[in-house]
Amino acid sequence: MNGPTHAALQETRPGENEFLALLKRSTQYHHQALEATDISRLLMSPSLNVEAYTRILYAFYGAFAPFEAMLLEALKNNRINFSIDFRASLAVEDIRDLTGTFDPSILLCPPPRQQQPSTAKALGTLYVLEGSKLGGKVISRQISKTIGVTPLRGGRFFAGTGGSGTEGWKEFRSQCESHVKLFPLSAEEIIESANDTFCSIQDYFDRFYSATS
Repeated sequence: MNGPTHAALQETRPGENEFLALLKRSTQYHHQALEATDISRLLMSPSLNVEAYTRILYAFYGAFAPFEAMLLEALKNNRINFSIDFRASLAVEDIRDLTGTFDPSILLCPPPRQQQPSTAKALGTLYVLEGSKLGGKVISRQISKTIGVTPLRGGRFFAGTGGSGTEGWKEFRSQCESHVKLFPLSAEEIIESANDTFCSIQDYFDRFYSATS
């Protein structure tokens, strides 16, 4: 990684708490690109209907499930003490609530599985997935208004399993800051992994929307 991000890493000494602010700045472009996809915009549209929402749940499941499987293995093998509240299975429950079934043939093929990721790569992916839980609370309130789904029926994926959604985020922040303090050179790898995760989800959303619209 070269250019502004590399220079900023040198200036901020990423072993300090400023790293998370740098991580946010360095991934903002790809984060906003994901929020600008047709899937993301339709989800927050006042014209959303249950049929379209169900397709969106398939898109989130297809994009998130491979990352969750990777993280489960990565955290175990790298011995990271982090409890992940996986959500892909909640999307399946929501789809079954709304349609009575779950059809895996609707899903697109995920990207080729990567080699076993490092701790830094896992933390980059966690930044995206844990951060999405915070936005999920906003989405949960919106879809409750537009199509009437609730955290108990049809809206589990975005509402989460309870709480404010900040517990996992705080735990991630602590783990990430501690790791960068111990291994300052891992900062670039975390940022790169987070951007790769945003891009992968965006690509899946774009391909899924084109295939199902």
